[in-house]
Amino acid sequence: MRAELPSIEELHSRIVDTGTAGYLDEAIRCYRIDAYRACIIMTCSAVFDSLGRLFEKAAELDPTAKSIASHVDSQKRSGSSWEGWMLDKIRSDKLLNPDTITALSRIYSFRNQAAHPSEKDSSERDARYIYETAVEHFLGCVLELPSLVMEDIVCGLSHESYFLDLTLDAVIRKVSEELSRLEQRNWPVLIDKLVKIAEAPAGDTTAADNASSFLGGMLHVESQKTIDWIYRRAFKRSRFFDRNRHAYLADLLCARPEMMRLFKGDERTTLDTLLASNISSADPPARPDRDALWLLESMFEEFKNEEFTSRTHGFDLTVSAIVQRHWTDPRVINGLKKGLYRLIVDTLLLKFRTADTKEEGAIANLLISLDSEIADGTTGSDAFEFVKALCSDRFDGPVKALRDSHFEKIPRIRKLAQDYARDVRNADLSLWRLDPKN
Repeated sequence: MRAELPSIEELHSRIVDTGTAGYLDEAIRCYRIDAYRACIIMTCSAVFDSLGRLFEKAAELDPTAKSIASHVDSQKRSGSSWEGWMLDKIRSDKLLNPDTITALSRIYSFRNQAAHPSEKDSSERDARYIYETAVEHFLGCVLELPSLVMEDIVCGLSHESYFLDLTLDAVIRKVSEELSRLEQRNWPVLIDKLVKIAEAPAGDTTAADNASSFLGGMLHVESQKTIDWIYRRAFKRSRFFDRNRHAYLADLLCARPEMMRLFKGDERTTLDTLLASNISSADPPARPDRDALWLLESMFEEFKNEEFTSRTHGFDLTVSAIVQRHWTDPRVINGLKKGLYRLIVDTLLLKFRTADTKEEGAIANLLISLDSEIADGTTGSDAFEFVKALCSDRFDGPVKALRDSHFEKIPRIRKLAQDYARDVRNADLSLWRLDPKN
C-alpha cells in the first residue's frame, strides 16, 4: 500500500525560509483555485529569491557569491531576467551539491514551460511536484554555501566547548558531522583555513588547538586522499619548520604515523629536528607533553613489523628526545623490547650516573614500579651496571634506602645482576649490596 502523500498545506508548514512567504502564500492560493501554471511560477520565484538572499549573505566572505549578488541586483534594477544566468553559474561553478542542482534545473524547466504555454498544460501533479521539490531541497531546509559552512566551522573553533570531548572517537564524530555539510571537493579549501589557524597559536590558542584537533580528526574520516591533502598543505608547503608555528604537526603524526613515511631526505631531517626541539623544550609550545609519548607509541605500532632502532626512518633525534625526556614513563620502558634497547639502557645509565638529588625519587619509583618490565627486557650485564650506578655515595634518599635494603624491592633486576656478577664477573656481591641482607 502506497504511503499517502503530504497535503500541500502540510508541505507549506515545513517551510523554514520565511523570507519567501509572499511568493508561497500566492502559490498556495493559485493551487487551491486550480491555477497550476501560476502556482509553479510563484514557487520557482520563491526558490530563486531564496537563493538570491543566500548569495547576498555570503557576499562578504565569498568572491563568487559577491559577483552573483552584484549581477542579480543589476539585472533586477534594469528589469531583466536573471534566474537562468544564476542557474548556469551555479552549474558551472558547482556551487551546490549535484542533487540540489538537479532539483533547481527541474524547477526552472517546469517554470519555463508554465510561463510559455504550449500544447501541454500544467497539471495539479506538476504543481504539487514542483512545490514539494522546492520545499525538500530549498525552502524546507537550511541551504548552506560551502563558504558559509567553512566560516561557521572556523568561527566555532574559537570556543573552548567546540570539542566537548577530546577522546579520539568523540573528535572523529564531531569532525564527521561538520564535514557532512561540505562536499569532499571543498575539503582542501577548509584544510587550508585550518592549517592557517593551527600555525598561529599566538593569535588564538583555543582556535589553534581546535584546528589541530580538527585536522587530526579529518585524517581518520577519509583515509589516503585526506592524508595526501593534509600532507601537501600542512607539511609540503613549508620550506622550513618553526618550533612554535609548526608544533601542531606532531599531533597530526600521532593521528596518522604512516605520514612519516612520506618524508624523504632533507624533509625528514628538518621535520626530525623540529619534533626533537619541541619535545626537548622545557615548555613545549601549544601542545601537552603527552603528545610525545603518543607519537612514540604510534611509531611502535606503525613500524611493528620492521626493524625499529633509534634511527628509525630518519627520526633518530625525535625518538632520542622522547626517551631522554620521558625516561621514567612505562611507555618508554616498553621500548626495551621494541628495538630501542640500547638507547633506553644508555639513557637510564646516564640518568643513574648523573642524576641529582631531585631525581632520586623518580629513579627509585621507576625501578620499584617497573622491576619486572625492566628485568624482562634487560641483560644481566646491564642490570649489573644499573646496580653499580645506584651504589654511588651521592644518593642519600630513596635510592640509598633501596640500596641499604640490598635491592629487595627490585627482586627481578637484583637477580639478573647477582647472576651476572657471580657467574660472569666473579665479583664480590657484598661490594654492590647484592648479598642477602643480614
